[in-house]
Amino acid sequence: DQRARLAVRKLLNGVDQDGVLWSTQQGTALQNGSAFEFTQVATDLDDLGTWVKAIANFNCTVYNSGGSARTITNGELMLEFRDY
Repeated sequence: DQRARLAVRKLLNGVDQDGVLWSTQQGTALQNGSAFEFTQVATDLDDLGTWVKAIANFNCTVYNSGGSARTITNGELMLEFRDY
């Protein structure tokens, strides 16, 4: 859906083994067929407060500054964060 495409568009930046930046925000930034789905979300409480762990699966296209594209399929992202 549109929200998933917007999330993916802002999601990924990474550098490959040659030092080339690949990003969902470079090139044409088209994300047709991209998907982003949270598959697990857990919260817990410790001495510092509440923390959240989220796991998501995704498919997207990343671009380098020259406009070349690479497709990522069956990607998995794990986030852990807390509100301080």
